[in-house]
Amino acid sequence: ERAFAGAKTRFEGYCPTLKGSPRWWDISVAPVLDDKGQIQRVIAISRDVTDRMSRYLQAESSRASLEELANMQANQLGVSSDALCYQQSLLKEVDLRLRSSHAMTAGLLNWQSRMTENDDARDRLKKASDRVSAVSKIYEFLYRDGSVDGVQLKTFISALCNELMPKSAMGRIGLKTKVASRMASTKEAVALGVVL
Repeated sequence: ERAFAGAKTRFEGYCPTLKGSPRWWDISVAPVLDDKGQIQRVIAISRDVTDRMSRYLQAESSRASLEELANMQANQLGVSSDALCYQQSLLKEVDLRLRSSHAMTAGLLNWQSRMTENDDARDRLKKASDRVSAVSKIYEFLYRDGSVDGVQLKTFISALCNELMPKSAMGRIGLKTKVASRMASTKEAVALGVVL
């Protein structure tokens, strides 16, 4: 229609041959004018571009498949990320409750040690209270640092030793640690902290 209106046009289209072979064509259509500028006829030139179009369609199909795969993986990562965030928030909640429980237990042990008249019992209750307080400090240290899955052992042990050292001993006692530089789980860190 555009050619009959006097405009040149070009397009690509699918049209099988007379024998039924699939073919893609690059078609140019232009009007042929007479001496007076009137459209006398329309000429069409077709060029077989089946190979190029086949490569293009294969590339598009591969791109669509890769895009679909990327979207599926992104969705899976999103679900995994949400699940991980939820798990981390649950762990933090559990450890917050543990620290509260430790603080209450240490307080009760301290109160009992002040109430008892037996020196040996008082000493044992005080040591038990100190141990519970130490565990509470370990959890506080771990989660103040935002560590849920694990900690860098060297940093954790050095910082915890400084944290647990009595204030009265600062400056009078030198502390040197030699720890392997590796990651430790929260469970391992708590166990090591209790030993310290």
